[in-house]
Amino acid sequence: MLGRIGSLRIGVNPYVAAIASPLVSAPMNTSIAQPIRLTERQRSVLEMRAAGYYWSQVIDALELDVGWTQQWVEIEDLLGANSPEHAVALAIRGGHIL
Repeated sequence: MLGRIGSLRIGVNPYVAAIASPLVSAPMNTSIAQPIRLTERQRSVLEMRAAGYYWSQVIDALELDVGWTQQWVEIEDLLGANSPEHAVALAIRGGHIL
């Protein structure tokens, strides 16, 4: 992709242009062509968090155990998130749960 500003010709890296585009909603470390596959439980957690439930409510409702912490870290890694709230935001923006 090339653009022009006056007589100055500017080359734009398509990858950078795609990231900057508001139409691109996948996390940067995830292929846009390949959707993230979440388990039913992972999807349930994301849906509840997106609906505004507190973590304590999610844990009680889904009867999550101590091992859930590791599973949540895997969700964050899949989505390229740096916190649980960031993972929820990325999942919503990426259309993975809505």
